Amino acid sequence: MKKQVFCTIVFLMSWLAAPVRAADGVYLGLQGGHVGLSGSTFQSGLGFGGDLGFVVGPVVDLVFKSQLSSHDGGGGMTLWSNTLSADFHVGNFYDVDIALGVGPGLYKFGSVSRFGLHGELNTDVAVGDGWRAGLSWRYHGIMGGTVNREGSYWSVMARVGYLFEM
Repeated sequence: MKKQVFCTIVFLMSWLAAPVRAADGVYLGLQGGHVGLSGSTFQSGLGFGGDLGFVVGPVVDLVFKSQLSSHDGGGGMTLWSNTLSADFHVGNFYDVDIALGVGPGLYKFGSVSRFGLHGELNTDVAVGDGWRAGLSWRYHGIMGGTVNREGSYWSVMARVGYLFEM
């Protein structure tokens, strides 16, 4: 566990070092919702996590998302995902912002670690000065996993956060 946390921190620091210096804003947020697994061994479950994002331009954000979920069936399993995505803002209607994101992820299924790619659709509403609330739909394609144990999965997360303008 300590090695994974350390590797995640080093990975983030090296990946985000340049964008942080050029950031127009920093986003901190929380998420919670449903995590649906593609296999039949484990049941879908509830997940929660956090977001750390950097606004690096008018249409793109770099966002690190960490999510933890617990699943019953097959002896139980805890799924921990850490993803990094480029979120592209494709529309802004009144106070509703729509973004499409894609990026790599590191996934831990119990004691097994896997690499994968994810795609997402985010809708956020500006609810106050700097405050955002919304929904995120994500699909995680896991590489090298078995369908019933470490297979691909999807999630729908409610999110809330604050955007610090720079």
